[in-house]
Amino acid sequence: MASTYRLNRKGKLVSPYFYAKYKTADGSYACKSTGLTKKRGAQTLAQEWEADQIKLQKKQLDNKTEIQNLVNDYVANQNKNGFKHERAIKLVAKIYAIGSGKELKIPTLKRHLAEWLIDKKAHVSASTYQTYKEAIASTARVYGSVGNKKLAILEEDDLKQIQRKLLAEAKSKGTTMRTLNYKMGVLIRAIKDARISKLIEDEIWAGIDPMPEQDSQLKVPFTLEEIQRLMRSATGEWKGMILIGAETGLRISNIANLKWSNINLDTRVIRAKMVKQDIRTNVREIKILSFPIKESMMNCLKFFGENRKGFVFPEIAKIHKDTRSKQFNRIMKDAKVDKEIYLDDYERNGRRSFHSLRHYFNTACANSDIDKDTRKQYSGHSSDEANAIYAKKDPELMRKELDKLPEIKWEVAQ
Repeated sequence: MASTYRLNRKGKLVSPYFYAKYKTADGSYACKSTGLTKKRGAQTLAQEWEADQIKLQKKQLDNKTEIQNLVNDYVANQNKNGFKHERAIKLVAKIYAIGSGKELKIPTLKRHLAEWLIDKKAHVSASTYQTYKEAIASTARVYGSVGNKKLAILEEDDLKQIQRKLLAEAKSKGTTMRTLNYKMGVLIRAIKDARISKLIEDEIWAGIDPMPEQDSQLKVPFTLEEIQRLMRSATGEWKGMILIGAETGLRISNIANLKWSNINLDTRVIRAKMVKQDIRTNVREIKILSFPIKESMMNCLKFFGENRKGFVFPEIAKIHKDTRSKQFNRIMKDAKVDKEIYLDDYERNGRRSFHSLRHYFNTACANSDIDKDTRKQYSGHSSDEANAIYAKKDPELMRKELDKLPEIKWEVAQ
């Protein structure tokens, strides 16, 4: 039973306040000041403190009983139905809640991907973040119940299930295998980051092979005559976009983000930063390439360079990449340039888009005696195989310098 006393040392009172002595939940005794000078009040407070400890002791005993019952039920269920990760996770979460009074937050795949995107927004460019966001959104459309699965018990089969569903969606929508592989690459990178953060233990992505991309539509170049038709049909900044695309092989995003600070009209050089990132290995490669400005491109730049500040093509720079693609498709339609053509060499259709200007440039390099290493440098390809996809070199038409490439007259756009 709780008791009270005053603290004396050598017969002298140390403090006017009464101390309480009472039994704690673990069976030991505690002593502390009541802060009261009246014995009756101090005794009442001491009894209240001891009563709280008795309640706590009872709760702890109840918790032990509850935890023991949970464990017994878990073992019985596992023996009957076999081991299941999800039940083990639930057991740990319940025991944690009983012991701490707090919920144990174990992230699901859905939650992890959402938090991963938020983190990436602060560490990657706006355009890269947008592609991550679109890839995760595609994954979310198909992952179903896997999205609500605890990240810690995610398995390789779950990732394969997502891949199969993405494949089914790709076939129904006509999406290329390359796009599907990119989406899976983003998902796998998010899972790898989870392992780095020790949210998962195993390399569950190791057995996920990319889909073969040979069934994707071949991208083929425009002809010189088609490029001239495109420039005539285009309006405003698109005329310059098409010319620069054909004479540099730069991607549409590189040209849209081109600034006057990247251009030196005195030395006639365009310096463009090429950024390429492998989503699976997370290797980010940056190259600065210099392109000569020939007379036709000079006339084009002077036409658009009244202010020569900020973006060279500000209207196109501010629109979304999907809108750019749609606008270029309309230009192709107006110019009567087919989006798809049949390729006898491959006995299948080839597809054209703004990217076909890049193929035109590389093919022109191959036909103008530009050596393979130079072509790889300007196209940003790391291998002969990748470069071969873009160009079929004609040995009889070889030349050695970029200045000897066919020049597209700016006048055709007027």
